[in-house]
Amino acid sequence: MYDYNEGKISWSKILKNILKFILVILIIFGIFTLVRNCSNDRKNKEKNNKVEPEKVVLRAQLDKVQEATLKFLNKDNLPTEINSAKTIKLKYLVNKNLIEPVKDSSGTTCDNDSSYSEVRRLEDNYAVTISLTCGTNKEDRVIYIGCFQGDELSIGSADSKGGICNATSKDKEKNNNSNNENNSNNQPSNNPNNTTDDSSITLYEQQKCDKNYTCERGTLNGNNNCVYRITSNPIPNVLTQSGILTMAPRRNVTTETSISRIAAKPIVTKQYSNGKVVGSVTTYTCSDTTYNYNPVSGYCEKTITVGSAVTYDCTDSSYKYNATTGLCEKNGVVGSTTTYGCSDNSYHYDPSAGLCVKDVVASSKEEKTCQTIWSQERNLSGWTFTGNTKKQAQK
Repeated sequence: MYDYNEGKISWSKILKNILKFILVILIIFGIFTLVRNCSNDRKNKEKNNKVEPEKVVLRAQLDKVQEATLKFLNKDNLPTEINSAKTIKLKYLVNKNLIEPVKDSSGTTCDNDSSYSEVRRLEDNYAVTISLTCGTNKEDRVIYIGCFQGDELSIGSADSKGGICNATSKDKEKNNNSNNENNSNNQPSNNPNNTTDDSSITLYEQQKCDKNYTCERGTLNGNNNCVYRITSNPIPNVLTQSGILTMAPRRNVTTETSISRIAAKPIVTKQYSNGKVVGSVTTYTCSDTTYNYNPVSGYCEKTITVGSAVTYDCTDSSYKYNATTGLCEKNGVVGSTTTYGCSDNSYHYDPSAGLCVKDVVASSKEEKTCQTIWSQERNLSGWTFTGNTKKQAQK
């Protein structure tokens, strides 16, 4: 009997299989997405925590510039007026041997003119801005210093109080005579007698500069000139010494021999046949075992040395044996002396370097690092009046 449902397609089963397949695909995709996101998060975290090698080198070099700046600064060379500043170029610190030439990670020397430390007087301490420029890279930082404990400079923070340093007695007198107000506009003095009315006083701009000499090549000498050395190859001069060369001779010994003879001892051996003597055999022996029987001469013989002769010759045919000295001899070079000269008389030979050298003297480059203050005194000891004046109201 024919079953009507036998050839009918089961769409419900097909749909369930398709849904199962889609579900498996979605689960695999979800797991893949989760793993990828975790991997990206880890890479981003590592990237954010990684510091560029160049930045690491610059920060380390900035530490050295900071250290050199703090070595240079003391209570007597800090700016005295509020908001007044003093700039110290890196070139100045290098020339003062407070720091070696600063280089970046590639070994290139950093810019000595663009790199600097600026010290600014604040109300309660001093702000030091340190800037280092190496090619296209630049790194800056600001630290705060002051005499927070006694007269020695130390590092504090922006909020540190009581950090203004007391200068020595001579500098303290200058500071007491100077004015701490710097918000007034510069004005020319109209009072030729340097006197003021009851409502204002006249302040004079004073400047003190330190001269600094630098060399593009070479080093500074005592006269602040640059000295550098140039070299050239020397000319060798060889002087030979003639004499007699010697060597040990070869010893040759020639011996003279002779034949020594003694009588041989015969030994007769009889031969028998049927009890009768039918013949005999005679052999010979030597009473001295050092001898050997010679059947030709019929004697016992041996070779003995009766004398010897010694002669000498040379293994090198260019030498000749000298019986007087007992040596092989020939004329030749027994030594030499080498001296060195220079093709240019302006050079001299330096044996330690093995070169011809010449010291060249050139002019150095002069730079100034200046500090400026305002004072009620026109002729302040150790300072130079710039010609600028300003008026300030009496307190």
